[in-house]
Amino acid sequence: MFADKEFFGRMTPLTSSRNGFIFILTGLILLLFYAAISAPHAETVSETERLILKTAKRSILLDVEVADDPAERSKGLMHRPTLPPMQGMLFDFGETRKITMWMKDTEISLDMFFVDASGKILYIKDKAVPHSLDVVTFEGAARAVLELNGGFAHENSVKIGDVLYHPIFENQ
Repeated sequence: MFADKEFFGRMTPLTSSRNGFIFILTGLILLLFYAAISAPHAETVSETERLILKTAKRSILLDVEVADDPAERSKGLMHRPTLPPMQGMLFDFGETRKITMWMKDTEISLDMFFVDASGKILYIKDKAVPHSLDVVTFEGAARAVLELNGGFAHENSVKIGDVLYHPIFENQ
């Protein structure tokens, strides 16, 4: 009653050599296209390390990716649509020096914590604006910068003078 015998009778099976080839070729093209558009997001999953942020009120356990070479520091958290809570990126510059950061191609607001070699927080940039080309810096020298979701410092009462504990700092 619902089937049109004339229509279905004219169909050729997908297993015919020409139709099967076109079907498989189309599938492969779609698969390659999907892999190409997904590739940048696949790179965003990196190994994390534990970091403890000790405030006046409590210790906060965080999982951080460590950016410790120029290529990793240059890329940072660019092109990531989200950052899970209690995760971030620790930029290790390997020495104490003047550090400048920016938000180019960064899609999420971030708090930036400029930290000395002993892990002490020297300066906090609250809620850096996504995609901003403004330079974010601390006037003095720092060893590292920790980036967390924008608003983290306020929500967790993180202040200048609080301390980070991680193997890169001289407090282990």
